[in-house]
Amino acid sequence: MKSSIIRLLQSFVIKSFILFFLIGIENGLLASEQTISAEPISFDSISRLVLALIFVIIVIFLSAWLIRRTNWIPANQQSPIKTLFSHAIGTREKIVIIAIGEKQLLLGVTPQQISCLATFDTPIIDEKTLQESLFSKKLNMLMKRDL
Repeated sequence: MKSSIIRLLQSFVIKSFILFFLIGIENGLLASEQTISAEPISFDSISRLVLALIFVIIVIFLSAWLIRRTNWIPANQQSPIKTLFSHAIGTREKIVIIAIGEKQLLLGVTPQQISCLATFDTPIIDEKTLQESLFSKKLNMLMKRDL
């Protein structure tokens, strides 16, 4: 998972540099048509450069945090452990139903520990109907939002 985040961030950084390079070339071509001042590097140009670099670094860290926080990177489908359902109870506490093989576990998750609240030998949530229902709910929400 970490390697995929690193690859995603690397591609983001490369695309950002290419975009800035192309914008710089376009601005350079436009500037060459205008009069070029013989003024050496000024404090104003250095401060703009430093602020732009700080902005790019902040954007990179915010995008990495957002990707990590929202789980945009799909989980490995080959994993024997699958998260079926998650519900926030408090600001940092939640209950989670996971499937391990044929068994399903109800877990209580806090920042300090993970507790098994119940174990179900027969599945209480069907994985296929859960995925379909979540998709249909999200689709209905998106369609209502556009109207």
